Amino acid sequence: ALSIAPDGEDKGRSVDIGRSTDSLELDAPELLAGRAEAEVARIVVHDGQRELAGRSNPSLLRSDGYLLFWGDLHGQSQYHNWNPQEQVGISCNTPEACHRYARDIAGLDFCAVTDTASITQDIWADSIDAAQRCNEPGRFVTFQGSEVGDDTNGHRNALFCGDESEPRVEITEYAATGNTVLDLQTPRMQKRYAGRDDVILVPHHTKMWADWACHAPALEPVQEIYSIWGSCEKAGTDQWEILREMTGGAQEAWARGYRIGVIAGSDTHTGMPGRSLAESDRDDFMIYKAGYAAVWAEQLTRQSIFDALKARRCYGTTGERIILETMLDGRPMGSEVPWSDPQRARSYQVRVWGTDVLDSITVVKNNIDVYVADATSDHAAFEWSDPEPAKDGDYCYVRVIQRDGNRAWSSPTWVWGVGSG
Repeated sequence: ALSIAPDGEDKGRSVDIGRSTDSLELDAPELLAGRAEAEVARIVVHDGQRELAGRSNPSLLRSDGYLLFWGDLHGQSQYHNWNPQEQVGISCNTPEACHRYARDIAGLDFCAVTDTASITQDIWADSIDAAQRCNEPGRFVTFQGSEVGDDTNGHRNALFCGDESEPRVEITEYAATGNTVLDLQTPRMQKRYAGRDDVILVPHHTKMWADWACHAPALEPVQEIYSIWGSCEKAGTDQWEILREMTGGAQEAWARGYRIGVIAGSDTHTGMPGRSLAESDRDDFMIYKAGYAAVWAEQLTRQSIFDALKARRCYGTTGERIILETMLDGRPMGSEVPWSDPQRARSYQVRVWGTDVLDSITVVKNNIDVYVADATSDHAAFEWSDPEPAKDGDYCYVRVIQRDGNRAWSSPTWVWGVGSG
């Protein structure tokens, strides 16, 4: 038998499955009837003969407003670190196979294959052709992408929103020693794409091979807070086994005053974007699960996903489909909210639907944990009112930790214009 019902309700739609089948479509529009606010439903399947049962991830029930889409913007194919002489890289699968895995096996909504330096080589044509072939608005969205940057200023994933094929970057200069392509250094990439509104550069594993002094706000609206490298939320060894740090991670960027949101990604070397299993990478020092990027967008198209990333209407998880929503004054995560009166009360609304029992939900203000909500089930909703007068540039984000150890991090929300009224 299969049943679907909103969380906390016994009544929903149920159907007995009297035949062997590997798929079933159940239409239940009545679940949305009369619901003014977002709720979630979970599908439960029972096999009485074998005494088996399964319960789905939470699914959002919403008749209007932004929709939630899941993706991996840090996939890597066989062309990752490609050696053209030996015709070999350090990951697996063709770019098209990577996209199809993300869509058909991982069940993602969007994906980018971002092989290191692919944009400088002949393989770039295959990579962008695969992205164009697999892009199906409304079903599955792909982006042309390549990893660029350097080990001093930081690595970036270059994502391109346009439907036209992005031109190659022609190599004009190498470092005096080694084979480092100077044309791909982060400052040069920032200069190359300055002024374009169809390009995003995503900093990743920002606790090493990074320098937050090198930042281009217009091109870098989000950073990757988590991947198989671990968590780059803050300084220290929490979910960071590499024990090498060059920066304080995301919190250093925010402390510098940068208005930058967060996503998560995989960065695996298996050619399987969206596959999230611990200690399963080809590099045995990569012990963490792959992460997911969660995006609140109007629809499943390249432009809509891109617009949501640029608006920082997004968050990251450790590979679990945890639903996380934050609001301040009716504005979603990532917003810059005008707040002229410093004495005006600020109330942050937080709603979470987890994939396991929640352990803690922490509100972090200006990099300080200021409130921990009680969590005793797999969902929670609360408001936190800031008791302090507002200061220009104050920001808050939310960190969710489940009992099984999985996490989610929201993009911050900022207030500005304080005292200008």
